[in-house]
Amino acid sequence: MTEGPPHLDNDVDTTDTQLTLHRPLEQLDEPRRDAVARWLIAHDIDPGRVALDAPIQRDETTFSLAWREQTDEGLVVHRVFPAVTKDDHWPAPFPEELRRSAPVDHPRANVAHG
Repeated sequence: MTEGPPHLDNDVDTTDTQLTLHRPLEQLDEPRRDAVARWLIAHDIDPGRVALDAPIQRDETTFSLAWREQTDEGLVVHRVFPAVTKDDHWPAPFPEELRRSAPVDHPRANVAHG
């Protein structure tokens, strides 16, 4: 899969395969907060426990999803490989609301990811 250009901002960074929250979900503006919450819930991820600054990684090739959860004991890494058919499209793409291109002069546009 070809990775598109990242959308970088102060709250959420997204690519085709990664979504990283930099602020708690409740601090995002309503359209993005709702879109992220719906996507997380649809993939059985507790929106209130997603670790900040740690990517949620989706892989359509292996039908897998990985994320870090903040618990009272620290970070827990989750990797899910559910039983799906080859015709399924899981995990779903990240919400389109988050996939818009970032401005070139954006303060996080030169941050290295990888």
